[in-house]
Amino acid sequence: LKQRHAAACAAAEAAQTTAKAEADALRQSQSDAESSALQTAEKLRGAECEIERFKREAEQLEEQLKAERDIAVVTKAEGEAALAEAAESAATQLAAAHNEATAAAAAA
Repeated sequence: LKQRHAAACAAAEAAQTTAKAEADALRQSQSDAESSALQTAEKLRGAECEIERFKREAEQLEEQLKAERDIAVVTKAEGEAALAEAAESAATQLAAAHNEATAAAAAA
């Protein structure tokens, strides 16, 4: 009877040790899963911040491109106006030279 009692106690202790080890393993597994979830959440927040930064940079680049286009349109218009003015001046000078040549030919 004592041997059975001792064997039962040993079996109970072994079962208790096994259950305790399994519980510890489950707690560690849960802790690891929580840690992994926190790391994933931090990475996600970092990625979201980076996406927002890229969006802001894209908006700034779009505004810069628009401003440069506006400048190009104004510059083109100014260039066309200067070219028209130069052409008009050349035509005036050509007409004056023609008139002088005609007067010189008439005088000769």
